[in-house]
Amino acid sequence: MRHFQLHDVELGVGGYGRVLRVINSFSGEQVAAKVIDMSLSSEQAIEHEVQMLVKVTGHVNVIGYRGFLEDDQICYIFMDLATGGDLFGVVEGYGSLTEEETRPLFRQIMRGMAHLHQIGVVHRDLKLENILLDEHDTVKLCDFGLAHAYEGRSLTGEPLRVPLHRVCSSERYMAPEISLRQAMGYDGEAAHVWSCGVVLFRMLTGSFAFDRADSSDPRFSRVCRAAFNGESITHTVFVGFDFGCCPFSSTFVALLDQMLHPKAGRRCSAEAALQTAWLAKGETRSHRIRKVLRKAMLATAFAFATRCAAKKWPSDEAREDDSVPLPRGPAHYDSAGSETSG
Repeated sequence: MRHFQLHDVELGVGGYGRVLRVINSFSGEQVAAKVIDMSLSSEQAIEHEVQMLVKVTGHVNVIGYRGFLEDDQICYIFMDLATGGDLFGVVEGYGSLTEEETRPLFRQIMRGMAHLHQIGVVHRDLKLENILLDEHDTVKLCDFGLAHAYEGRSLTGEPLRVPLHRVCSSERYMAPEISLRQAMGYDGEAAHVWSCGVVLFRMLTGSFAFDRADSSDPRFSRVCRAAFNGESITHTVFVGFDFGCCPFSSTFVALLDQMLHPKAGRRCSAEAALQTAWLAKGETRSHRIRKVLRKAMLATAFAFATRCAAKKWPSDEAREDDSVPLPRGPAHYDSAGSETSG
């Protein structure tokens, strides 16, 4: 394949095919190759993902695009190699992280999100499984198969953010307005911020704030009443879990209250989140988080190697089930263009 050498080292697998470790024979650099069987995915879906990768590449916290090659019925999408596992493996392996351990990782997530919003892109499938780490513990947002790019620019040069209508995202990360506003549409960036809030809550608690962000979930109903009465959303969620009082700092509560507000118009932007007191705090990282990430990476690699030997692969359905912690390989990318609906 021109100047890329495929190695028989599988980093991930899904309905689309495999992710392999690849070496650039000219530079010696290692990258990842997403190998897609075109009989299992539409040409339009593959083209869309490549276009999104090209558009988002250029930020340290977003997976970088390295090239594309089509060979008969197989196509290869080359990307940055991320060998540190994903945040799902970290959270499942340790249950939860402290505020000090979470802050440097979440700050990088929001920097990546702010970059996407600045260039007029929304991910639409943000979850722990789609947040990778490289060998330096740098966050890399990945899997842009469901991403949307706003077309056109305003007179001020800002992307023209028209309402979105497609219902996508994993159910527990889905903003409440997505399923409610199919006719009117929803604000993609505000929905993005909600998903980030769910990620943040899960990193610190190991649990989801809601099973579904609608009236079928009593916790969400209580949160809606609390928001209407001007009460803390975060404290209300903890009461719903019967955890007692919220153990987190007031600055963390203030941030999460803005991200998980039921009304999309009341949520902060990704850029505003970065300016809050909790995220603006120093860049220090505890020694424990380094141990957490190293141990999670080794555990993920060992579990994946065991599955390779047994030729058994974790299903995407199992990954969404909290009761079945199945760590993926050192790097994972979801199926190209697959629909992930509530």
